[in-house]
Amino acid sequence: MHHPYWRLDFDIDGPDYNRVWRFDTGQPWRFYRREANDVKNLRTSTAWFVRNERTFNGAWVLPGREDGSPDRFSGIDMAVRLFREDQDVGWPFGTNGIGFSKGSQVDDNDIVFWYVAHLHHHAAEGGNAWHGCGPTIVAKVPTPKPLPRNLGISVSKRKDQMGGEITVTGSGFTPGGQVMISYVNIPNRPNPVSGGTAHADGNGNFSHWERVRCTSSNRDDAFLDVEVDALDVSSGLIAQAFTSATIWVC
Repeated sequence: MHHPYWRLDFDIDGPDYNRVWRFDTGQPWRFYRREANDVKNLRTSTAWFVRNERTFNGAWVLPGREDGSPDRFSGIDMAVRLFREDQDVGWPFGTNGIGFSKGSQVDDNDIVFWYVAHLHHHAAEGGNAWHGCGPTIVAKVPTPKPLPRNLGISVSKRKDQMGGEITVTGSGFTPGGQVMISYVNIPNRPNPVSGGTAHADGNGNFSHWERVRCTSSNRDDAFLDVEVDALDVSSGLIAQAFTSATIWVC
């Protein structure tokens, strides 16, 4: 058995805002919030998609037909890690592992995708036998889509001494679909902040409430504009709104 570990440093439209999605036939898409190892499911034809969450350009990572399954020596099919300079080294790992995991956030970030194949051959085949393994990488540039006229969100806030509350409401989303909320430009938060998920009702409407805490004591930061994004997971479309950063400043 041979176990190639491919280290794929994806920078889709730049190193920032990259995210790894997992796709399984008949199941909802999901993505990795923190560094993780994972295995594929042959029955659901697992594949992965690395996407820039601002431009929606991405690349499929497709397992090969001869990629085999994990064993006691090499127990994973993939891993996602935050990019760090000290990862660009030789092979520092032991049996059954990829190190470097510190539990770091890897959604909307500079990530490294590790793909592991498990290639089997018999010595009796001789030295001229040729075997191949995956993955296949397929770039994907989405066809531009006009936003539906009724797709939109609104934001309301209520401030208190510790921060406040924020409510995002939307309409025109995929009925019954998942909506992912994120915030950009929160004071003292260099990367986009996930606000969690919501689900649209049968009419495509949703309401998402959450409590937030102060991130800054600089009064000037209250004049910043925070971008609020609501991603319609089913269609890939994003509705945006802007609101002042007041509830993040105390």
